[in-house]
Amino acid sequence: MQRSKTNRKPRRATPRGAGATTVFEAIRRRILALQLQPGADLEEAALVREFDLSRTPVREALIQLASHGLVQLVPNRGARVAALDLNEVPQLLESLELYQRATTRWAALRRQPEHVVALTRLSRDFAAAVGSDDLDGMTEVNRLFHGVIADACGNRFLAADCRAAESRTVRLARAAFGSARSLVDHAEHFRSSVEQHEAMIEAIRNGDADRADQLARVHCEVFRQRMAIFIAASAAGELDLAPRETPLRPPPRRRLAAS
Repeated sequence: MQRSKTNRKPRRATPRGAGATTVFEAIRRRILALQLQPGADLEEAALVREFDLSRTPVREALIQLASHGLVQLVPNRGARVAALDLNEVPQLLESLELYQRATTRWAALRRQPEHVVALTRLSRDFAAAVGSDDLDGMTEVNRLFHGVIADACGNRFLAADCRAAESRTVRLARAAFGSARSLVDHAEHFRSSVEQHEAMIEAIRNGDADRADQLARVHCEVFRQRMAIFIAASAAGELDLAPRETPLRPPPRRRLAAS
């Protein structure tokens, strides 16, 4: 009997698409947290080594990131983190409002019980992040919150487009709020967001499509106003995109009392 030439264990099979999803999620988190700066090169070979994958799933992830507007694919030069073009912000916010109003309205008509449960949990998580001045936590939970609403709308094409628009604005919001000298500058906005989220959940739970639509419009309008302040500050040379090691926290003596 011929003896086996090797005792190595067979490599565990990776589910199709799992590698690309892992890379996509990891790089997206870094981009949205501004750990990867706008314009930064993304070296395919380095990503292959980091994630211990072949080039194919890495390329698939970069293509998916590009479809979300987070990465720019440059012919013969690879990929880089997409720039933050403030000139495009008005059009971006217009499209986001249309997407969020439509998905929130339809979520009120088509949501399932599990969607309401998920939204309620995420609303609590967002409030907790606000209470602890956790900007990264607020950013991620807010993204997940609106993602559940998009899923609940019952139209996967609209949901996908809404998620792509939200990916672009999440990075913009992270830059805007992270550029403040202190989170106290945005404390009232964050508290209002908590209240707006809770009102949106109630409208969706009650199947009140008109109310849900109205709340989504107001939610987007408040965000648009914060972005106007951010753009004005960036034009004045006060924009700071440098990632921070720890969440910004307002000095205790300036902290606003909870309403």
